[in-house]
Amino acid sequence: MKLNDNIEIYAGKQHFIEKFDFNSFFLEYKNLNYEGQKAFIESFDVSTNPEWLQLKRGYLGASTAHDFLTDSQKVSSLKRTKTWQEMSVADRKAKLAEIPVEERLGEGCKKLAYKILAERRTSWQEPEPVWAEKTQIKRGLVFEHPATELYKKIEGLTDENLLDVLFIRNGDLMGFSPDKLVLKGDKRICLEIKNFEPPAFYKAVADSEKPETIEQVQWQIHVGNLNRVDILYCSQEDGSYKLVRYGRGIDYMEAFAQREAEFREYLTILENKINSEIVEVNI
Repeated sequence: MKLNDNIEIYAGKQHFIEKFDFNSFFLEYKNLNYEGQKAFIESFDVSTNPEWLQLKRGYLGASTAHDFLTDSQKVSSLKRTKTWQEMSVADRKAKLAEIPVEERLGEGCKKLAYKILAERRTSWQEPEPVWAEKTQIKRGLVFEHPATELYKKIEGLTDENLLDVLFIRNGDLMGFSPDKLVLKGDKRICLEIKNFEPPAFYKAVADSEKPETIEQVQWQIHVGNLNRVDILYCSQEDGSYKLVRYGRGIDYMEAFAQREAEFREYLTILENKINSEIVEVNI
């Protein structure tokens, strides 16, 4: 599906359990104790869609948002000064433009550039998820059905309003992998479903307004040109849930656009250095 010249939506499941049936699963699951339930979830084999892995190669995803926005120590120090606080937006942009782009980006942001170049120029790829992440993927998959039904009930939706998404990308650099895309009239909403055990559920709810979380959802809104992002936090053990709706933050949209331009400039500088057999360093 293509929304415009830049935004492309690829439908499908990122991860899946072969021939999984929630009703059959739950009949057995509900009669087990905690350790038995945990072992039962662990017994399932999760498959990762190879198309998803291929689609996101050479792209930055929402989980990179915090590092992407990281400034250098030099810029961070500048932004804490009284002079900076008193500057107009135009003057701030002009002041930053005086600083070479290599000195504007933080180390976290630069590492993302190295990752992008490695994926574009070689067969290197990021390691598979660690055990804890795989466990969370399994839990999310086995409880996806009741969580989706809950969301549909809250929002008054049907299956026709929901699309499983492999990857959404905007241009040749930025993308993200939501659980589902909600098409509601002329609105586009990204839905993330988070199924946690009780302690992790409480922590996730407490962290729902942390800067890192907000940066990730604003990335999704920016890249997908969305109206909002919904995150449904669920704990199946006691039926608790919390639906958090995140709207569009104009300051974030501007920050991402500015940083994308700087990032592309830095990528070009890196590529020129890599492609040059000899680099002169003047001391």
